Amino acid sequence: MTSGSGTCTVRYDQAGNGNYNAADRVTESVAAQKPGQTITVTTHAPSSATYGTSFVVAATGGASGNPVVFSSGGACSNSASLFTMTSGTGICIVKYDQVGDAGYSPAAQVIESVTAQKANQTITVTSHAPGTAVYGSSFGIAANAPGGVVSFSSGGSCSNSGSTFTMTSGSGTCTVRYDQVGDGNYNAASQVSEFVAAQKAGQTITFGTLAAKREHDADFTVNASASSGLAVSFAASGNCMVSGATVHLTGSGSCTLNASQAGDASYNAAPTVTQTFTIQAAQTPPRTCRVPKVVGKPVATAKTLVKRAHCGVGTVRFAHSRRVKAGRVISQSRRPGRVLPKGSKINLVVSRGRQR
Repeated sequence: MTSGSGTCTVRYDQAGNGNYNAADRVTESVAAQKPGQTITVTTHAPSSATYGTSFVVAATGGASGNPVVFSSGGACSNSASLFTMTSGTGICIVKYDQVGDAGYSPAAQVIESVTAQKANQTITVTSHAPGTAVYGSSFGIAANAPGGVVSFSSGGSCSNSGSTFTMTSGSGTCTVRYDQVGDGNYNAASQVSEFVAAQKAGQTITFGTLAAKREHDADFTVNASASSGLAVSFAASGNCMVSGATVHLTGSGSCTLNASQAGDASYNAAPTVTQTFTIQAAQTPPRTCRVPKVVGKPVATAKTLVKRAHCGVGTVRFAHSRRVKAGRVISQSRRPGRVLPKGSKINLVVSRGRQR
């Protein structure tokens, strides 16, 4: 057979001889058929391949001499013999074909299957968390990953809203977490964590100047505030005392008040603020004699009371009395409560007791 198509004619002839005429020709026809050919894969596709990776295949064909043609389907694409995984799930179909010609039939298609696998991924932090941060302050972070959007979460001494983190304490550690959950092509990324040491915030006290006072002025309150919102405490020195925020004057001179705030877990102690004000001496009114009541008092006591009232002891005489014990005042010459000039004399009558 010289061709794989058409008909091969087989003729039978006998020319005859001296005794026989030539025989009638016998003819038979043979239908020509193309022989088959087989593709031989010399470099096979792998059983599995990761998204984004590539591999090469190779094959030879039969006697036709036509090249083996490669094609793809499913989770991959190809350029000639170079195949690239286009998905992390599903099956990549690798097809080997060789066409026939006038002499040979097309080769039977060879198919190999490659199981797609997700690729691993790594998170890249493009804007890192700081090493330290103060209570109440905020900072931003940024990151990306092949699998898509990176999510952020917090723990410890901070909270977050998206990529903005806010320190919620002045002590401890803020944990900043970066995650990417993966998708159809990528496995979840390994979590990235960064740690921020929390630091206490500073604070200041606002404490205004204080006006001068007089020594007999009533108690008064003072006011001061801290930027932290924490309560301010007061200490006093000089001619005053303080209880809470109430100031009591103890004399003339000056009073110094120190406003302080000791801080807490979130704030450092505030610098002490000091205010000093003068206390003027009260004007001394002219002294007078306010007559004390000394009737019934022992004479010595009566004289003391008279002197304390800025009065003078006048004549002291003695008389018998049935009702007043001996040595006690029976009567006084000035009415009790009367206001007289300083040093006014008060005469006293002192009991001798009962007359015998």
